[in-house]
Amino acid sequence: MPILDDRKITKLADLAAAYDAFSPEAVEVLNRWEPGTPMTVDGGLNFTPEARALAYANDTHLWINVLFQGGDANISGGRGDPIAVGPGLTEEGWGYWVENGATIFQTDEPEALITYLDAKGYRKPYAND
Repeated sequence: MPILDDRKITKLADLAAAYDAFSPEAVEVLNRWEPGTPMTVDGGLNFTPEARALAYANDTHLWINVLFQGGDANISGGRGDPIAVGPGLTEEGWGYWVENGATIFQTDEPEALITYLDAKGYRKPYAND
């Protein structure tokens, strides 16, 4: 699974090249953030409408890592577990990523995230055949 780091992926063509090279079912998307600065407001290149359309066209999930990462959630734009759970800014954390196209979450708080996703009607578990 490719990891699309917004420090290295700087153009939509870079994203398209990753999809063409790997045909991934999912990509891990990173939105780098400097602790002490405001949270990301747009999710960076990986969450632009064009990038989301590209993922959709390639039937690719967008995986966001919201782990604590030393308390600063520096790869999820400052919108990770530390704010979703600690101060309870769930909409500003997990909700932001759901609303912006993330379909897979890597979290240190699976029970809380599942409860949140279920309560909002966002969770879509795999169907049993």
